Amino acid sequence: AYTASSAFNTAHTTVNASLDELASRASTTETAVTRLRGSTIHVHPSGNDTSGDGTAAAPYATLNHAVAQVTATNNEIYLMPGDHALTGTVDLPADKSVTIRGDSYERCTVSGTGLTANAFYLSSTTSTATYTFEGFQIDTCLYGIRTKSGNVRLRGCRFYHCGWDGL
Repeated sequence: AYTASSAFNTAHTTVNASLDELASRASTTETAVTRLRGSTIHVHPSGNDTSGDGTAAAPYATLNHAVAQVTATNNEIYLMPGDHALTGTVDLPADKSVTIRGDSYERCTVSGTGLTANAFYLSSTTSTATYTFEGFQIDTCLYGIRTKSGNVRLRGCRFYHCGWDGL
């Protein structure tokens, strides 16, 4: 005896099984994408370079420290909203591509107030790495981004009060 109730229960079980299977696949895919892309390193002005671990819950305080943690698979730095004061030039690694991104230049500023040098610098003349800067303002420095090689990508950034050049 096949009733509407048993048909509903069968369909309901099938839908639930399909959703569980999709969730399982999504979790597996998400894990694979995370392994491929690497983890995001978080930086917040009130973070801590000593006790922080670069997660959203325990971010680092400085860009210099975050860049020093970059690896081939852990190469994205997220600037949490706020004013990120530079304590010195951020030296970009010659052998690793890096993405540094914030929410938007209205909410996230990298400030070199008092810094008489570059905000970001790559001194290597042979780098083939790609450096992506996205969604933040670079403010008050001699040069915003200065490189001697490599590939630079800019998206949604603003250069403000840079003494010589933004890029």
